[in-house]
Amino acid sequence: MILTFYALLMLARLALTSYPVHQKPLGHGAPRYPIPGDTPWRNCVDPKDHLFQIDHAGMDPNPCMVESLCNINVTGTLTKNITNATISFNVAPHFNDGRVGEILGIDDFYSWVDVYQNHTRTRHLQPGSALMNQSILLLGGWVPVANYSAVFNVTTPEGTLFRLCAEWEMKLRGTDTTRPESESPFDE
Repeated sequence: MILTFYALLMLARLALTSYPVHQKPLGHGAPRYPIPGDTPWRNCVDPKDHLFQIDHAGMDPNPCMVESLCNINVTGTLTKNITNATISFNVAPHFNDGRVGEILGIDDFYSWVDVYQNHTRTRHLQPGSALMNQSILLLGGWVPVANYSAVFNVTTPEGTLFRLCAEWEMKLRGTDTTRPESESPFDE
């Protein structure tokens, strides 16, 4: 049971990973509320009322792949003091054979993401510039190769910090193709 929980946690954290430049978008057309930078993430709704206005998002390496370490950095401006934040997520792997999974969760935002202001890691955010960073080790066997869609919503008592959506294709490191349809990580 504990192993299953960690597998789901790693898969959910995977949702903050990659959208390589050479991959075609899985969605329909250009995103309505894009985020500057080279990632699959976009604002799900008009971000004008979000407490964190995102200036840029980046990943290294891009694309992130299974069996690699992925670093994600987001810069922007906070508009209010924030001490508590909660992240809720819905991550859905879409497998080649038509199966669709669903991973739902709610957690303390600061246990997922490191936030820096004035070059200092902090949990007590103040209005002004901020950098948010997450490093994810994508372990083979824990993260299935598939197409993914995800929604991440970060809320505070003061309002919505941000709400992000994405669609991307997760591949194995060192390959240009996804796992063959006949091979599923769940068949073993």
